[in-house]
Amino acid sequence: MAYAVVALFYITNPFLLGNRTLPFECYLFSVNITKSPTYEILYVYQAIGTTIGCIVSMGFDILFVCFIWRIVWELKFIKEGFSNVYVNLFTLEDDEDSIKELKVLIRHHDDVLSTPYHFSLTFMYTVYLVVFTGHVGLYCFAGSYIVSESESVAYAIYETNWWTKTQPNLRRGMVLSILRSQHCAKLTAGSMFSLDLKSFTGILKTSLSFFTVIRSVYFNRNTQTE
Repeated sequence: MAYAVVALFYITNPFLLGNRTLPFECYLFSVNITKSPTYEILYVYQAIGTTIGCIVSMGFDILFVCFIWRIVWELKFIKEGFSNVYVNLFTLEDDEDSIKELKVLIRHHDDVLSTPYHFSLTFMYTVYLVVFTGHVGLYCFAGSYIVSESESVAYAIYETNWWTKTQPNLRRGMVLSILRSQHCAKLTAGSMFSLDLKSFTGILKTSLSFFTVIRSVYFNRNTQTE
């Protein structure tokens, strides 16, 4: 509910102020964002983004609440099961049915106790993976975009039909500019490797390989322990 109130406040804030402001401040170089249709496009974009963010956040909260309630009710069922285990007070011999029922309850109880740990571990790694992948992917995408735009300079010069220029100095300058454009502007990580989509796919492949190796070692160790 709080997410919906906050999202509604930000979306309706420009109408409450009575001026052509956006829910979130932004700046576009050499573009007046208060004029139509730029203002309307940016407003709809921010409103949709805010709504999606609100829905995603509420979804995570609902998932967490459902998970907690599932564990609580499982524990209630386990308590009820232990309370209903048949105990014969007039004999010292174990009842096989009661023993089987007790084993099932103990196994169920053990699974429920380990569930929060596995959920926390999965949630932590999922969030870490999404955040890490998103950040690295964003930087690599920006690097690839810069390289693409840098390479397009040579094509733009070539399409001006530079060979038809009669002025020798102008034509020589065009040729030198094309040669200079072969050295692309690029983002690097500490001058060690380029930040582009090729590097991003390499990072994902390497990470997946390490994950597969660690996972196999972990399961082999657990198998040997058992």
